[in-house]
Amino acid sequence: MRERLRILYLVDRLDDPARETLAHLGRLVRRFDSALFAPTVVAMHGICADFDRLAIPCEAVSAGISQFKPGWDWLGRARLSRVITEGRFDLVCAYDLSARLLGLPIARAAGIGVCIAGVRDLGHTLTADHLIALRKANAAAARFVVSSSAAAARLVRQERVRRDHVDVIAGGIERIDALPRTSQSVADAKHAFGLSVQQRVIYMESPLERIKDHATFLAAAVHLAPLYPHARFVLMMQESADAVVKLRARAAQAGVLERMMLVDDLSVRARWLQAADVAVLTSMSEGCSDTLLSYMAAGLPIVATSVGGNPELIRHGESGYLFDPGEADALAMRINILLLADDLASRFGAAARERARTEFTVENEVRRFADLYRTLVYTSLGAKREFYA
Repeated sequence: MRERLRILYLVDRLDDPARETLAHLGRLVRRFDSALFAPTVVAMHGICADFDRLAIPCEAVSAGISQFKPGWDWLGRARLSRVITEGRFDLVCAYDLSARLLGLPIARAAGIGVCIAGVRDLGHTLTADHLIALRKANAAAARFVVSSSAAAARLVRQERVRRDHVDVIAGGIERIDALPRTSQSVADAKHAFGLSVQQRVIYMESPLERIKDHATFLAAAVHLAPLYPHARFVLMMQESADAVVKLRARAAQAGVLERMMLVDDLSVRARWLQAADVAVLTSMSEGCSDTLLSYMAAGLPIVATSVGGNPELIRHGESGYLFDPGEADALAMRINILLLADDLASRFGAAARERARTEFTVENEVRRFADLYRTLVYTSLGAKREFYA
């Protein structure tokens, strides 16, 4: 009898479809062969009532575990155990902190033969207590899947995971072949925003989180503003009104508010990627950045921090520049080089686009996950079940 492989994904929350973990799961679920895979997503701490199911187009339910006292919420734990048992899942993959701490041991206790821990960041929010608890919970995981070699090294160093138990599968990006980057397309995009071709656009996509280090972006703008009087520093984000007010106040204090353009309309994102002359990422911690992959696919010259998985995406001096986090002078210098040397910027952008097109595609990401899942389950079950070839 041929059956579909039943996968259960555990995540902490489903109320932020823009989060990279959920974007990653959306890519997998959309492209998995429905004849081979049957995925389900369970949110540990509840599901937003108006969650856009198109973000992860499969069954999504809530475990109803308290976010604040997960260790004592025995009703939520019992419900999660029941969901896992009744679902007759072949494989459980847990992302996020609570999902790993609670979900993996519960899945193992429920008799799931293949439990995987998914890690897509460098754990910058983990405390010493978290690490101690994770080391215990990791005993329930057969494998660990990370999005960068930097994340794998962090697991080995901090959580004491064996390196041969870790698989590195980089993220993927949709191809943007319909939007080739040409002088005309850049001019058209700038004109659509009321800018002239001569106005330089320095672009960054980033939520207003401390780890994203917007202060360095603002400081670089201060350095560059006198050199490029008509330049615009564009920040694409979706944040609360209070957060935007605070950022505007900081920009005003730095004297660059009139040069800043704060954009929260994602429908114009692709056009801003066309209008940009240089793309920037100032994060102090990254796994495999979806933002960098978007920059690469758009054919943009990139300046990014040399942290986490960024050096695995950007080859310094070949497809972009890297700089030490917090070094606003170094960021401004590298942006200035790319603004002055159009040929170099074009070469960097073309090299980044080629890497995105050949190495970091959604097809590659989905294929590698599908192969891993099937191998692990088949090895666990032996010849008990027959799967499609």
